[in-house]
Amino acid sequence: MVLKVSGKRFTIDYPSLACGGRWQLISLNASRARFRERLDRGQDKCANSGSVLIQRLNRKQIMFLYSYQRERAVTASAIT
Repeated sequence: MVLKVSGKRFTIDYPSLACGGRWQLISLNASRARFRERLDRGQDKCANSGSVLIQRLNRKQIMFLYSYQRERAVTASAIT
């Protein structure tokens, strides 16, 4: 996963899955950001319109959580 941020523009690429697009910001505060993922390519390979949560865990770590559209269960996660 490669996320590029330029101002209020968030582009996402999943090289190993051959899909990508953008994240539309829904909400933002000091420790978390919520997005809706909109794919422009590879929609046949990746789920579209999912929910993304990025949360700061501490000064060195963030957590990524992904859920399919209209579902509460987390389907992908990572801590970096």
